[in-house]
Amino acid sequence: LALGSISLVMVPLLALSYSKVVDEVGELSDARLSQSANTLEALAEHLRTGTTAPIEIENWIRPKGTREETAQGHEAEKEIGFQYWATPTELKVTTRDLRNLAFTSTPIGFADTYIDKRRWRIYTKIGDAGGFIRAAERYDSRREIIRDLLLQNVLPLLIGLPILGLLMSWAIRKGLQPLSKTASRIERRSVRETEPID
Repeated sequence: LALGSISLVMVPLLALSYSKVVDEVGELSDARLSQSANTLEALAEHLRTGTTAPIEIENWIRPKGTREETAQGHEAEKEIGFQYWATPTELKVTTRDLRNLAFTSTPIGFADTYIDKRRWRIYTKIGDAGGFIRAAERYDSRREIIRDLLLQNVLPLLIGLPILGLLMSWAIRKGLQPLSKTASRIERRSVRETEPID
């Protein structure tokens, strides 16, 4: 009953915590996309001349046997990307993972789309000096952050609740031991015994 009461309080709190984590990660990730677009806009000022072929930025892929991050790059690079369009028909810069994403794929502002069967969050803005900046992030990235945060917050509770149940059970039995002994002595008494029990 005690454990059930604790669960009754903790489960809704966990659900609320999960919902809050999802919202916060979404907001943080969208803010990061917006900041990336602003950074790219500043860099785009240097790209307004000449060449017609877009510059393609390679996404670093971790070679087998290496760590997740090195001086050359980070494994999570394949989960983010960007583009700079001088006009709706002239792509100037793109990361390799977004090279096939057409300008018309998403509207200005925030939107979701699929690239190679994976869901992406896309932010497209019109540059102050012209051009269009697009920053993108795979939803995998957000799910990983949410999963890690949940593991950090929920796992201790999932491990702790059964331990708490065992400790409470032991504590309640220990606390009620004198009462159990008294009940046992009364049970063994004859109806004719009227002496007080210590």
